[in-house]
Amino acid sequence: MSAYVIFVVEEENDAEVMKTYRQSSRSSLDGRDVKVITLPSCKKEVLEGEDVACIVILEFPDMKQARDWYYSEEYQKWAPMRKGVSKGSAFIVEGFVPVDPAHWASAKA
Repeated sequence: MSAYVIFVVEEENDAEVMKTYRQSSRSSLDGRDVKVITLPSCKKEVLEGEDVACIVILEFPDMKQARDWYYSEEYQKWAPMRKGVSKGSAFIVEGFVPVDPAHWASAKA
């Protein structure tokens, strides 16, 4: 089942360092089965709560591959750069496929 790494960056304190982090950390995705769902440049609309600086979502085939990437040496050498100049959260969330799609149709009624 797909898994999503989600970064919610509430605030960035140094745009140049974050730019370097984004450019440099991309190489950690090379050779991995990953789909970039959103990038910081994607449009967003706040529906509830406070706005954030950016949201990044990466899709992996499963939780193990998502974890393997996040904890990899290739990514972890760049993570401190992001953490040093931003405030936010990172999550791995497992996707969900309903057993019976009809359940969702009846739940909306």
